[in-house]
Amino acid sequence: MRSIGLFVIVLSCSLLVAATPFKRAEIKFVKDVPVMVKGLSAPLKAEPAAVERFITKEFFPAFGLGKDLTLVPFRTFKSGVTSIFKYGHQYKGWTVEGLYTTVSLKNNRVYRVTNGIGKIDLDLSKVVAPEVAVKVAMKRHFPKMPTGIVPNMVEKVVVRVGGVYMPAYKVRLVPFHMADNRVYYVHAKSGKLIFARNKVMFDDADVLLSDEPAVALDTAKVYEKNPITTPNLVEVTLPDVAAADDPDLAANAQGFLTGAKDEAGIRRIKGWNCPDKGEKFPISLGGYNATPHLCSPTQLANKKQNGSFIYDDCEGGMRYN
Repeated sequence: MRSIGLFVIVLSCSLLVAATPFKRAEIKFVKDVPVMVKGLSAPLKAEPAAVERFITKEFFPAFGLGKDLTLVPFRTFKSGVTSIFKYGHQYKGWTVEGLYTTVSLKNNRVYRVTNGIGKIDLDLSKVVAPEVAVKVAMKRHFPKMPTGIVPNMVEKVVVRVGGVYMPAYKVRLVPFHMADNRVYYVHAKSGKLIFARNKVMFDDADVLLSDEPAVALDTAKVYEKNPITTPNLVEVTLPDVAAADDPDLAANAQGFLTGAKDEAGIRRIKGWNCPDKGEKFPISLGGYNATPHLCSPTQLANKKQNGSFIYDDCEGGMRYN
């Protein structure tokens, strides 16, 4: 009887796997995020409750997503037999900016899911006070720092910069005029400005900020031990790396993987690559002549240009013999 019971359990699990709507779907990933799932034909009522249940109980679990996430209805579109449901997200109560999950249905069957949200793992228990973020924004906003706290609006958000999620305060200050729509994003842990954005563009550069690039991050992907025993890359923040605007480095040397000065003024880190630039070295040994290629030690990884030390081809670089 025990063997029969075990057989029934294994068979039931196999049927559940086979029944998943994503088993034969065409799935596109970008940096571990399932951004497009198509080729589906899963029956589903074109109703918000059913779609939300599909996302939280089927789509998210299938890709290891959804921990501490809450769906926020964003937009619904219906035309004939086609229905589209678009959702934003909150992470532990903080709004996730600009990332959505959209389910498209036709004749009450899911045929496509588009998605921008990935795995988020943030500790939001210890953050700076909102007033700190407001003062940081004020310092950037006003030509002359005013006394006291000016009227402001502050939202708790999660932003993704260079593939890294981070908690931020989204700060709006009293505008200079009705068309002034500058927004400041301040890191909720460090209290430093991440980036500033102006949603209305004018030629008056002295008053209004154009979009500014995000701060350069010291994040990288590494093997915890080595590629054999720990084959999955993990994302880390590298310690003791020089700032992207380190004043002691020449402008053309900033942003590379170089150590910050220690207390003795020594930079203990300098990361080099050795690409093949076509340089050759002729050798002659016992009548054997050859001209092998040489690699050229060069600093290539630049967080100032890329936003971090994580490049789009990172996953391809995992291949090894």
